[in-house]
Amino acid sequence: MKFTTTQSALAAKLTQLFKLVPSNPSHPVLGNILLVAEDDRISLSAFDLSIGIQTWIEATVTEPGAITIPARLLTEIVSRLPNQDVTIENDGLAIELTCGTGKYKMQGHPALAFPALPTLEDLEGIEVECDRLQHAIQQTLFAASTDESKQILTGAQILFSPDGLRLNATDGHRLVVYKEALAIDTEPFSVVIPARALRELLKVLSKGSAVLVKCDRAGSNQISFEVAGENGAECLTCRVLDGTYPAVDQLLPKAFTRQLTVSRAELLLAIDRISVLAARKNNLVKMEIGKENLLGRSLFLSADVDEGSGSEELTCQFTGEETAIAFNGKYLADGLKSLGCGEVIISMNEPAQPVVIAPVSGDDWQYLVMPIQVRS
Repeated sequence: MKFTTTQSALAAKLTQLFKLVPSNPSHPVLGNILLVAEDDRISLSAFDLSIGIQTWIEATVTEPGAITIPARLLTEIVSRLPNQDVTIENDGLAIELTCGTGKYKMQGHPALAFPALPTLEDLEGIEVECDRLQHAIQQTLFAASTDESKQILTGAQILFSPDGLRLNATDGHRLVVYKEALAIDTEPFSVVIPARALRELLKVLSKGSAVLVKCDRAGSNQISFEVAGENGAECLTCRVLDGTYPAVDQLLPKAFTRQLTVSRAELLLAIDRISVLAARKNNLVKMEIGKENLLGRSLFLSADVDEGSGSEELTCQFTGEETAIAFNGKYLADGLKSLGCGEVIISMNEPAQPVVIAPVSGDDWQYLVMPIQVRS
């Protein structure tokens, strides 16, 4: 194998793939990146047996071939090279890389030792606009759990139907539901995709206009996302999570006795300031809602810790009886940051019952947050 390509293109793809490479691979070859030279392009692949990405770059191929190269070594060398042409060739498993006056030698593994990425070529796919799916993921992914003991919650549930997309994510303390009206040619189905895979998918979706989604629901429980590129389709494959996802619709309250409307930006800034103190004590932010002030009703936020205390007062529209409630300030901020609307509606019942935040206009988005019970 021998090919020449630009340092900038090669470095960009290696940096993307390196994040998938396991730090302590179960087999040495999984710590490598697979390079395949053919025609006038190079295929680069990384695979940790759960998530895999194949991508392409343009190259001048003198001799077709394939080999795997240690991912960390190759990425760190290429990222430091000058922005000139890079030539890689091999003699058996001995690899030589040249760029300008630099020359580097490495030892690779046979390409046949690298596990094949799952292929779903025989399945029909459904086409979704990249920017719509990307937006849906960005609106929900922050609420997925990081607790590996609750594996099914470490991903987001995506539901595809003729009416469009729906994404759900929860960590057991909060829940976000996002709906996107789209015409999708498919029978309804749902999958739970690991958050790590979705974070990588966001990068893939940014490179095209449409993504082809294929899902093996009957066999390997694999799903793939293909985005067409100039040199070949960039493809992410992953194994969906097994298990029963929570019945989301049963968790959302059907009616509320209290509602307040407030500026999203003002509330987010107030929480950000209060959180300087709240972060010192479990991120606890207290709210007193509904008292009259000169401009209408007030939303009073406060935090008390050993080192001091702080408060912020905002004006809001409010219906219902005055109440006091407490939240994890980080949870509130996470939800507000994902929105781009001007005002939000916060709906609630009793102080120990879940609260639902939604935009006044715009996206079909609901964010349920469990309050924190504070003893007097």
